[in-house]
Amino acid sequence: MWHKSAFICDRLLCIIMSLSCLSCALTVLLVHLVSVAFCCFGQWGTEIIP
Repeated sequence: MWHKSAFICDRLLCIIMSLSCLSCALTVLLVHLVSVAFCCFGQWGTEIIP
């Protein structure tokens, strides 16, 4: 019984760590995409309005 609860606790901790890591990676990816979008829109803006 104790082993099972310990396993569940470890699994839960692993899931929490994975989620925090995933959210961090998604935040970095989002910032990267936003910066790329601003760069592209800036280039399009200079092409549309010379």
